[in-house]
Amino acid sequence: MDTVAINNLRIIKDLPTKIEDFNLIIEGNKLTSSSDDNYKSISSFQELEYPIYFSFYQLFNSIRLSNLYKINHYKTNDILKLMNLAIDNLCEILDENEDASYNQTISELIDDIDSKWVILNDRNDTCSFWKLWETFNDYLDTFSEALLECNKYLYISYPKLDNEVIEKLIPKLVKQIQI
Repeated sequence: MDTVAINNLRIIKDLPTKIEDFNLIIEGNKLTSSSDDNYKSISSFQELEYPIYFSFYQLFNSIRLSNLYKINHYKTNDILKLMNLAIDNLCEILDENEDASYNQTISELIDDIDSKWVILNDRNDTCSFWKLWETFNDYLDTFSEALLECNKYLYISYPKLDNEVIEKLIPKLVKQIQI
């Protein structure tokens, strides 16, 4: 479900501002781009209402309820940036088509999504557990990479013992064993 939502947002963020130029196939909650120029695309922006609703709310819930700071190999920050780009593009499309009858309904949906995004983004930007986890994880990765790099230049050798040192140590070891 998260994969579908992320792919939908990637398509939404790149939509042209004119509805006539949309080249989309809508299958329930899934959006796909059509490469066929003769394909009759959607007739109104209102047809995108459900895929838009699904995509944003699916990711809102996944981010809020996820135990990981990544969803489908996307960091939370990357998903939030993708959501922001999609919201901005939807607002541009609405501004370009402000005379349409469906504009009010979609506009209210996007306003609601935007207000929820602002809250989620503010929580992400503040000192939250996931932010600390993500920062710690990045520092740990960097430190581990530095240690692996240092390993190339370090020569590990064992100390060489002289016969005199060995002769002094053996009686002490024998005494410890006897006790």
